[in-house]
Amino acid sequence: IKMNIQSIKLKNFMLFEDFEFQPAMFNLFIGANDTGKTIILKLIYAVMRAYQEYKEKEKKNFADILSNKILWTFMPDNLGNLVRKGSEKTEVSFETNFFKLQFSFTRKAKGEIKDLQIEELGNYQSYNTLFIPPKETISIIEAIRVGREEKEKYWFDDTYYTLAQALSSSPSRGKLDKFSAAMLKVIKGVINGDIEKKGQSFYLKRDRNRYEISLVAEGLRKMGMIEWLIRNRSLQEGTILIIDEPESGLNPASIVTLAEVIYKLSQRSLLVTFGLSQGSLLVFIATHNFFFLKKTHILAKQDNNKNAKILALESREGKIIKTEALLKDQIPTNKILEVAMDLYNEEVKSIVEDILK
Repeated sequence: IKMNIQSIKLKNFMLFEDFEFQPAMFNLFIGANDTGKTIILKLIYAVMRAYQEYKEKEKKNFADILSNKILWTFMPDNLGNLVRKGSEKTEVSFETNFFKLQFSFTRKAKGEIKDLQIEELGNYQSYNTLFIPPKETISIIEAIRVGREEKEKYWFDDTYYTLAQALSSSPSRGKLDKFSAAMLKVIKGVINGDIEKKGQSFYLKRDRNRYEISLVAEGLRKMGMIEWLIRNRSLQEGTILIIDEPESGLNPASIVTLAEVIYKLSQRSLLVTFGLSQGSLLVFIATHNFFFLKKTHILAKQDNNKNAKILALESREGKIIKTEALLKDQIPTNKILEVAMDLYNEEVKSIVEDILK
């Protein structure tokens, strides 16, 4: 049994006055800046990671774990600052196949969620929650660790810390499944080498040469980070994978490659095509990039994937409005497509003007 999220409901949480969403296994969020994409991703991470740690680290008070996780993920001065401006109270509910959760706090809340109810459903099965933020992390693992473990400073939020922990794990023995191995080969073709770890430091090895990871282009560091996570099996079946702006630091060709890698890893089983499997990873991605958006749309269409959704978020009169569709069917009207169309129209106009001269 794999973790599955059936419903997410937000009331007066940060930008969201009233938001409800029934996730698919693959979920793509698009929209202009300041429409709440990262907020949703971070909240999913905080709740699901808190529950994971609650079950696996044998800590008894879930409210304390969740409060701490939200504070370290969003890094506000106090919880009350996460209540939507003009409101006095926020309410959040999650429903999964493992638990039902409801919690709320007021604008006066400091560091603890006091109003929380959780109902356990069935037997817990281990899963892993992993958030990949826009900035590559493989070159700054030690700074992240020191900031969190020794200084206890808000230098990096919790998403960076758990990713740094995942990257610190070495590849395990045994062969990868054929889909992971195939995707690994694709990534190695992009970075033209292999990622190696010596002690606490990472390197890119090409032929007989070894390069310190901090001296490698940022885009290659990011692709190398994905390679390492595949090799150490952090991106395995049962993972909740959350990615914010996967295109950051990458050229268009690498963006398209990464889109294909993430999508295919999430749909490891060929039975997905026939609607007989839910896929391997539970995925949530926010992107501003036309190439990433278009590639995942094409892949979902080719698979006739009925378990992949796209949500376009838009701010109207101070409220966040969502337009939802199956990724295989359409790409809702959004700023990414509007800008692409505007540029196309400008180019056509310029060509026509040149012809008429």
